[in-house]
Amino acid sequence: MSLLNKPTSAYDLAAKLLVLTGVLHIVAFLVTGLTFLTIAIFGVIYALLGLGLLRGWRKLACLALIVTLIGLIAAYANLPAGGLLFWFLALFILIDLVIAAALFLDIWKRR
Repeated sequence: MSLLNKPTSAYDLAAKLLVLTGVLHIVAFLVTGLTFLTIAIFGVIYALLGLGLLRGWRKLACLALIVTLIGLIAAYANLPAGGLLFWFLALFILIDLVIAAALFLDIWKRR
């Protein structure tokens, strides 16, 4: 499955957004002056989860949902008043909400 193909399900959308947000986390780590190592760690975890889901490892969906919810709470809790980091974290929150909803729908549909 190519990353450029149009998503055909909530599962595919979540997998591709996990890879995207993983890359964005690493970019945010580099752009914000290498000060927030946690952002880079989350980026690697998100990317690996997304790649695993793209490989068809559907058992990772529950783990990906839990990690996404933790990341969502962490991003919201650390949201600064302004600056570049604010915009990155706001983007992460939006993407995490879509990922969480897509994974929830996929998991619920399979039950």
